[in-house]
Amino acid sequence: MGNILNLVYDKFYYSYSKRYKEKDNRFPCPNGYDLELQEDFMLFMKYYEDNKMNSHLVNSTFDGKYYEKIDILKNKDVPNPKVKIHFPFLTYDICKNFDLVYHDAANDELNEDLYFYVIELIHFDIDYFESMFNGISDKVKNLINEGRCKVIVDFGHEGQWNSLEFYEWYQEFLHKSEIDLNQIYIFICDLNYDTKLFTDYKINFVSSLYYLEELSRGVSKIISKGTIESTIGHKYSILDIDDIDVNKKNKYFLSLMRNCGKLHRQFLGCYFEFNDLWDDNIISFLKGSWNNNFKPKIPVKYSSVWDKLDKGNPIEIDTHEVEDKYGFSPYYTDREDFYKETFLSVVTEVLFDHDSIFLSEKILKPIWNLHPFIVASVPFTLKKLKELGFKTFEPFIDESYDKEKNHVERMNKITIELDKFRSKSFEELREWWKEILPILSHNQKVFLEYKDKKTSKTKFFEKFV
Repeated sequence: MGNILNLVYDKFYYSYSKRYKEKDNRFPCPNGYDLELQEDFMLFMKYYEDNKMNSHLVNSTFDGKYYEKIDILKNKDVPNPKVKIHFPFLTYDICKNFDLVYHDAANDELNEDLYFYVIELIHFDIDYFESMFNGISDKVKNLINEGRCKVIVDFGHEGQWNSLEFYEWYQEFLHKSEIDLNQIYIFICDLNYDTKLFTDYKINFVSSLYYLEELSRGVSKIISKGTIESTIGHKYSILDIDDIDVNKKNKYFLSLMRNCGKLHRQFLGCYFEFNDLWDDNIISFLKGSWNNNFKPKIPVKYSSVWDKLDKGNPIEIDTHEVEDKYGFSPYYTDREDFYKETFLSVVTEVLFDHDSIFLSEKILKPIWNLHPFIVASVPFTLKKLKELGFKTFEPFIDESYDKEKNHVERMNKITIELDKFRSKSFEELREWWKEILPILSHNQKVFLEYKDKKTSKTKFFEKFV
């Protein structure tokens, strides 16, 4: 390595145990905590150490359930922290390409030329921003204003933010900020962020390809291993182009939906129910976060089936034995046979009725599993995928839906394409599959090549160290 990232934190917990060497006996409190939360955190860390919970200690873990276990905190309302530590910042590429040196702003002499003050957001909560920046210690504020410290607001694993709210906050904060705003960098996984900047911000934005970069490495490791145990209890491996036998395909659609409290997923669930597609396809509909907020936007013809979904049980395919159906990691859970048996992935991305382009594991799964797809997402998602080197499936699928900005009309166009798709015979679809095998192979190859590319985060830090 050799390139050093000097990471500065306002507060550390110092262990009293002899098991840790000097400089290894301190663990950072997440930047962004207010004073009260810092005090709670210190009590947590002492509890972990007293009870020999080494993993919690080393990882500076905040876990609300320990409020009941620590006497002084028992009668306190459990707070909802807005930040955490080590994720999303400490990704593989950062740990591989840089030596990380931690500095305690309260106790260390800060003589290095440049430091990074990292705040790792859980949610892009604009109501929290002012207190987050003003809560930086005076010592670090001086470093920032001297140009010796960059503030990194790492939201690089998510793409949902409200650019208008941010603009309104910025206009007010601009005139009362205690730090040089030019030294602030916001990492964000919105590939459309630059079209939403209403002014020449002093604050800098850095685009992130978090899921594409991280999952490319993860999938490559699975390929090298051959098979892994998935988070929901079955063997999981990655398809090779030679594994595909188009003659064994006998189902139109693969679509797996867990959080169904969103417009596009409720719309699609109604489509599947209306056309009685559950049994002859591979479709799950777990009804997580189900609500009636979007019922008025669902087409009238689906009203009765929406009511049926509302009253009905979740539709499960592979989660019957999973205790926490809404909490498991979804990255490497799809079964190989799901892709072998079906002709098309119907993907419902995280964001739909939004203006942020966010590529999660949902759209990447069919790409690395050699599967064509249609995607219910924000406008111009397919356009962005093409810019990243991937190919899509026009003219067989009319992809004009990708340009439709009206959310309900975009779903209407998608369901029209699904109608057209299932009007095809299996023989027609098998012939089409033979034609698109080179596209599927190309897409998987492009995806896997991202593991060898420098990530956007690495390239950012290399400009400074």
